[in-house]
Amino acid sequence: MAEMEELMQKMAELAEKHSPKPSDMNRNLEEITENLLKKIDIEQMQVLTPTVFLYHFDYAEGEGEMRIGILEIPNLEDTVEGRVEQFYHIGKGWAEQGPRLPLYIFFLVETWMGSALAGKLPSQQENRVEGVMVTGMAVDRNMHTMRIFKTTRNEENVMQLEELTTIKVEDAKPESKPVMLSRFFDGYFDVLEARYAGSRQAGSRIIH
Repeated sequence: MAEMEELMQKMAELAEKHSPKPSDMNRNLEEITENLLKKIDIEQMQVLTPTVFLYHFDYAEGEGEMRIGILEIPNLEDTVEGRVEQFYHIGKGWAEQGPRLPLYIFFLVETWMGSALAGKLPSQQENRVEGVMVTGMAVDRNMHTMRIFKTTRNEENVMQLEELTTIKVEDAKPESKPVMLSRFFDGYFDVLEARYAGSRQAGSRIIH
């Protein structure tokens, strides 16, 4: 129990010292998307695997450095409901693998875009547009961001991305929060709350 309380204290100290900042989140989004463009160009990619990027600290080591965990999801669920549940379990799995505090989560995925007035899902519309979307959320769930690209392809079917829009933290609307990413944090904190329930009663606090 003493070890758990010590880990919880380190987590709380890290969370307080490195609280999420809009400037950091915007920079992380830029970093992910610029690296994506380079990767597509170098590897001549035709398909993108859905990928989660987790900017985190290992709070067992105390201060440490910000690290980036990269999780590929080749078996992404087809429905929104399925993906929401899937991200909950991804969050649980992340918490179960070790004492790591995720400050920001980003999700990169190919998508279809269409008209909201068509009465059909974008993937079912004749004039749908292929695209790539990167969404992000901070651990406090008060900040989120998004970047959307239109996908075109050359004669070899290699992807080429054209930016359509970037929504920075300061421009994001509360109603546009990415539910899947929020569920990741639900799963993460559910594991910690169950594991460290005794530590919380002793005075440690999990922030979310």
